[in-house]
Amino acid sequence: MSAATNAVLDHTSYDRVTVIGKSLGTLAMTHVFDIEPRLRGAGAVWLTPLLADRRLHACIASPDRASLIVMGTRDPQYNSDHLAQLRAAGHRTLVLENAGHSLGVEGDLVRTLKMLQETVETVAQFLDRSQGSDLAVRRRSPSVAKFHPGCRTSACARVESSLRRAVGTAGVLEGTPAEA
Repeated sequence: MSAATNAVLDHTSYDRVTVIGKSLGTLAMTHVFDIEPRLRGAGAVWLTPLLADRRLHACIASPDRASLIVMGTRDPQYNSDHLAQLRAAGHRTLVLENAGHSLGVEGDLVRTLKMLQETVETVAQFLDRSQGSDLAVRRRSPSVAKFHPGCRTSACARVESSLRRAVGTAGVLEGTPAEA
């Protein structure tokens, strides 16, 4: 995780950074926030975080960053009290009724797709509100991930490949370097 973070942050500077993780990836986010001072104040999108982990819950609750937490009420990690604490601390939440850890409703494809659309739209709104966020999600686009358009380094290729797997068909993730 540190190598990927360095590959992105060492390549160019950014006005703002938002880190996005899902499930076990939220534990990795906690680690990166702990060891990487350049991410102090970075925004965070926590998709189905493992809220039972005290260290992770404390990291999400940090007043140092704007956070969006997305969970389903049927997720084994769902805890309405923890989410209420996070909302009270000023963080945004999206709670998907009857959705499981996959952010969908088992056996109901149409409802699952609507929930995923709501999730993507909420993440896009969160990123837009962070004024100048380096990541933007564009709906109805092919699944492509690029941090540095035109970059051909192996580090960018690895980050791009990881983002493709993480984004799936939800949209496009692009990094926008800070203006020099």
